[in-house]
Amino acid sequence: SGPKLMDFTYHANLDHKCKKDILIGRIKNVEDKSWKKIRPRPTKTNYEGPYYICKDVAAEEERRYSGHCTFAYCQEEIDVWTLERKGAFSREAFFGGNGKVHLTVFKLLQDHLGEFMFLCEKCFDHKPRMISKRNKDNSTSCSHPVTKHEFEDN
Repeated sequence: SGPKLMDFTYHANLDHKCKKDILIGRIKNVEDKSWKKIRPRPTKTNYEGPYYICKDVAAEEERRYSGHCTFAYCQEEIDVWTLERKGAFSREAFFGGNGKVHLTVFKLLQDHLGEFMFLCEKCFDHKPRMISKRNKDNSTSCSHPVTKHEFEDN
């Protein structure tokens, strides 16, 4: 079969002048030797189930959510996304990241949704672990009914 829309050609001896941040992959020991682009794993949902192929891609139709679809475009993408979610593969490490982590509250909220709150560090590190927020009646201490740690000391 000839090249398909989702196929890429890899030229190892080419002098690349790109950002080198595009991941491609192919499954070993299968008839299809074409390379597939592996998009970043969708992280805007807390979905924990198995990944599935996009029905538009499977039917070889025009993709309705091109680039924003949260379904995988190929089996290679499913395999890499699953490894990433399990922590067994890191694009940052693979691409030779500079070791600096650029996480911001905005980025964390964008990637993981949900709610972030400040907790009392002393209660959290206590054995057994306790979850204490800032006291609603006295914002300088934690909400633990007995210890009332100073929140600013955390």
